[in-house]
Amino acid sequence: MRYFFHAVGTKCIHEDENGEEFDNDEDAAAYGAVIANELSDGGTLNMMYILVVDEEDKEVSRSPISSCISIH
Repeated sequence: MRYFFHAVGTKCIHEDENGEEFDNDEDAAAYGAVIANELSDGGTLNMMYILVVDEEDKEVSRSPISSCISIH
């Protein structure tokens, strides 16, 4: 199944238009956590989490990007 990894920020979303193939939700969620961890190390501004959805647009997981500071 194809999964998409969207970077969700405080004011925008960067949609993954290509996606990646994984055998199951758990593997896709784990990959989403890896992406979030990599973005945390880079000090990405205004990004809150990686949203993983399947090809039917069903949410699989959310992985926080820890370097983001959310101001409300």
